[in-house]
Amino acid sequence: MLRKWSEALVMAAVLLVAIWLYLRADATANAALLVIASILIGASIALLFLAIRRVRLHSEKQGFGMVEVQERKITYFGPDTGGAVSIDDLSKVEIVSTHATGYVDVTYWQLTDRWGNILIIPAGAEGSDAMVDSFSALSGVKYDLIIAAMAATDDALFTIWKKTG
Repeated sequence: MLRKWSEALVMAAVLLVAIWLYLRADATANAALLVIASILIGASIALLFLAIRRVRLHSEKQGFGMVEVQERKITYFGPDTGGAVSIDDLSKVEIVSTHATGYVDVTYWQLTDRWGNILIIPAGAEGSDAMVDSFSALSGVKYDLIIAAMAATDDALFTIWKKTG
């Protein structure tokens, strides 16, 4: 658990140091240090927010294969299947959650490109966190829905992002 939250803990520590620096600068009326401390506080708050979001989006689910994200291209290498899609060509990003009594819960990403090709990637595939980070390039991604989808135990389809226009 400590490893999972390590980035957020480091950002919280940096924020505390920045606040201490700000208070120290305010007490000594050091204007330059006040500006530096203010910038550091703002940056550490933003990075702390992103670190917490990354922890919440992380999936503990198990999955086969490996995901690689390079230069706006998502590539999945699976034991039986695989494929690649450019972030620029995406038309829809969905998460499918399935549950069958007596069987393993399966949650997977379903990426559809503008030609209708579908790339299916298990949510727990190695490197899938980098894929989630790459979705920040898409306007209107529903991160709260990703968190809900990863926690789902029933059969459900979650549309995380859909291209408009």
